Amino acid sequence: MNNTDMISFDFFNSHFFLRVEGQEYHWENVNKLVADTGYPFADTSAFVSYEPNREIYHVQKQGSNEVFVGVEQPEISWFLNNRDSLLQTINTLIEADKPVITVEMQRAYYLAETDWLVQRHQEELLRQAAPTLDESQFRALLDYKQELRDLTLHYSKEQPAETISWPQKPFNF
Repeated sequence: MNNTDMISFDFFNSHFFLRVEGQEYHWENVNKLVADTGYPFADTSAFVSYEPNREIYHVQKQGSNEVFVGVEQPEISWFLNNRDSLLQTINTLIEADKPVITVEMQRAYYLAETDWLVQRHQEELLRQAAPTLDESQFRALLDYKQELRDLTLHYSKEQPAETISWPQKPFNF
């Protein structure tokens, strides 16, 4: 048992929170909680609270105002007996919930990262000032931007960004 462990299952308000060894996950749907964890008491639980660091071991059954206290409650025992698999489930869910940066998203970032250079160059020319970028740097910058635009000819926009080979920046900016 780890003092960072915690259960807060509130079936009245559809709030389901689980912490195992500091890893946390929150469900807003009892069906997903049951599907993900195999929690067998969803039909009978009204509220389950387990916080060993505060010595809270409370279970309330549906249709009852009585609160049962103690680690020997089946709902608490279920957690203690399934702690390792629940930790693995939480880690899997956390990983699955991580946002995926797509080719389209990363490409948009890289293009936006260069826009100010093109704008500055054009403004300098319009003001008849000496441009910060020489002609070869500016051409390399424009080529880089075109390579970024052409990526979707070879890769799906929805593909994860880390799975493709990105064009190299022509210089540090």
